[in-house]
Amino acid sequence: MRAACILMICALAGCAGADPRPVSVRLSNDALVVGLSDGRTCRADPAPGSGRMEACGLDWQVLPEARPNPLRQAFAGLSAALGLAVTPMAKVVLSGAGGRRVFASPP
Repeated sequence: MRAACILMICALAGCAGADPRPVSVRLSNDALVVGLSDGRTCRADPAPGSGRMEACGLDWQVLPEARPNPLRQAFAGLSAALGLAVTPMAKVVLSGAGGRRVFASPP
């Protein structure tokens, strides 16, 4: 029993030193916001399509949906005509020391 407790404490201590990993992504026309497992957030301008978030140690890439459905296209066009923002349809690929993660936008 005592050995199991010591083993569990050692395992938890190993997890505590792990790099934070991305847990959420919010994409708009103006910003890419990544939430990390340690509570920090990192921001980038998504306009270039790819880049690096130095503060988080992440490379990112936004891959717009190649063929959004026609209803979505009509909705986005109408919303833009009314001056309303619509969340872009895309995949966001994040790469860093912890590996590669892909998020969908909108979630």
